[in-house]
Amino acid sequence: MVMKRYPQSLSALSNTLLLNPQNPFYVLRMAETAYTAQDVPLALNFFLRAVEMMADAADESGNGSAGAITRGWYGVKLVSVMQNIFPIPFFLLRLPLLYNE
Repeated sequence: MVMKRYPQSLSALSNTLLLNPQNPFYVLRMAETAYTAQDVPLALNFFLRAVEMMADAADESGNGSAGAITRGWYGVKLVSVMQNIFPIPFFLLRLPLLYNE
């Protein structure tokens, strides 16, 4: 039995962010949970905030987490495609057809 408690998870993560707002991994987790709960505007906001925080941390320390930044940018891409902010060009949708012709 799958229990979808994403609203409760978002509430708990918002409380976590109140206690530790400078941790980009909590922000990224909030973005991923909002995306899973299909709250697209909230997910985009937190994905962008997480990418910005991780890029700033990487600039300051010189050893940022490239995997987490990639996860953040991938989330931005997923959310933007969901909202048609950056629509996929038509020729990319036809790529499998080009190989079959």
